[in-house]
Amino acid sequence: MGFARKAQYLFGLHPDIAIVPECSKSALPEVRKYGYSGLWVGSNPQKGLAVFCRNDLTAVPSDEALAKWVTTIQVKGPTRFNLVGVWACPAGNHLDNYIGQVYRCVADHATWFNRKPVVVAGDFNSNARWDKERPGRNHTEVVRLLEAYGTLSAYHAHFGEKQGAETRPTYYFHHRQDKPFHIDYIFAPRVWPVRSVQVGSFEEWGRLSDHVPVIVDLEMIRDVRHSRITVGGPELRLGKHRKKA
Repeated sequence: MGFARKAQYLFGLHPDIAIVPECSKSALPEVRKYGYSGLWVGSNPQKGLAVFCRNDLTAVPSDEALAKWVTTIQVKGPTRFNLVGVWACPAGNHLDNYIGQVYRCVADHATWFNRKPVVVAGDFNSNARWDKERPGRNHTEVVRLLEAYGTLSAYHAHFGEKQGAETRPTYYFHHRQDKPFHIDYIFAPRVWPVRSVQVGSFEEWGRLSDHVPVIVDLEMIRDVRHSRITVGGPELRLGKHRKKA
């Protein structure tokens, strides 16, 4: 919703790949003039999950969306890898809502991590601080599974912070600076060095979205190629936060 007026700010970050939750399907043709192509999943054309890739990369959907919304994408370029895009939404009963469905998808699809390298990124709508509300299918259990598959949170690895003790918010509830939360994440292969991690500020992005971008620069070890992945941002979810496209 409102993606056209925000696109210049998102692509001004020069991401290789951007994961943008809460994005309208009509944004797909809009990104072409910036040198990107896009994929979109959702049931409401005004608000779904979009993934934008630079034109020298090819993104191929692997499967139908597995949940609201978790989708798998093959990214083809100098280094090939699988991308799991996430926008965790209400779905089904309490345990399946939000992080519960992310847990189910990760737990039921270990084979995702047996092939190419995997990046898992998006708006998880979760934090370890809320684990008690979801015993057994919570944020910490998702992190544990991903780490067992050799996939680490780039933010936490880079800043040395613990899950649930983040000092840089990615989301401001109702656009309020006094209601900050960290709910957007980029998990990348343990063997890919993290060159940098940036989290946008409320001052810069608050007028555009309730989420700010999470921007991760990775060294893809197979061919030592540098790649920038953003969740959030002007839309703000590719860099990772809530994007309102």
